[in-house]
Formats: sequence, C-alpha cells, structure tokens
Amino acid sequence: MRFDFSHHPDAPCFREHVFSWKGRYWCKGCVLSLLGLIAGVGLQLTTGWLNHFSEEILGGIFLALVVPTALTSWLDANRPTKHLARFLLGVGLASALMTFFITDRWEVRLILVLAFFGIRIPLEQRRRRQNEEILKQSKAEKARAGKVRNSQSSRAKRSR
Repeated sequence: MRFDFSHHPDAPCFREHVFSWKGRYWCKGCVLSLLGLIAGVGLQLTTGWLNHFSEEILGGIFLALVVPTALTSWLDANRPTKHLARFLLGVGLASALMTFFITDRWEVRLILVLAFFGIRIPLEQRRRRQNEEILKQSKAEKARAGKVRNSQSSRAKRSR
C-alpha cells in the first residue's frame, strides 16, 4: 500500500484514519472535507444562498461550520462525529472562499484570510502532535509486546 494521498504515517495504528482505494491510502478527514467543499460550491451554484445574507451573518454561519472541527479535535469525539465535522469544514471553506470573491469589502476579505490561517495553523499543529503521540504509543505497545514474547520464549527454553 502507498500513502501518497494521506498525511498520516504508514503505520497500522493509523488504519482507522485512512481508507484504502486502488492500492492507495486516503485520509478520511481530508476526503470528507473535499466532499464538503464540493457540496458547498454546489449549494452556492444551485441556490445562490451567499447573496441572501450580510457578510456579518455569513461570518456567524462560517464560524458555526468550522467550530465542530475544533471541538471534535479537542473533545476527542467519536469517528462519525469527526467525519461530519470535516464535511461541514469543507462546506464552510467553500462558502468562505466564494464570499472572498463575491464581497466588495476589503475588511471582510482580510477577516476571512486571518480566520483561515488563525484556525488552520493551530489545528495543523494539533494534528501533527496527535499523530506523533499515536505513533509513539503504538511503538511503546509493540516494544512491550516484544518483551512479553521474548520472556515467554526464554521461559519455554529454560523449561525444556
């Protein structure tokens, strides 16, 4: 298997974070965010909903779409909840990106850019720390299992 389309390390402890398709691993959260992004673009193209709200109201909507991702990360939510949050993140990202080009207010554009990086950077750092911790725990469990096997095999050799 190849991890070309997943930012998670190639380790068995990350199997629940990815799915395999056509011999490649794909990050579930990223795929769901991409699907949300596509849905967000589709929603705007079919309904034009962004044009019906002020930028201030849209800001609240974007926040409501992004907050679940942060909450599920910090509260260690279950997988289906995290998947829904990643989908909503994609919808929010698509909507914010389209608003960036629709609005004629530069302060709104600035707020969107600052919010994007203000949310993305801490979440990315947290994700890296979590991946490192999961990998560290997995290695420690393997080491303990190896010690148990070694001690069992040495006892078996001594009893012969």
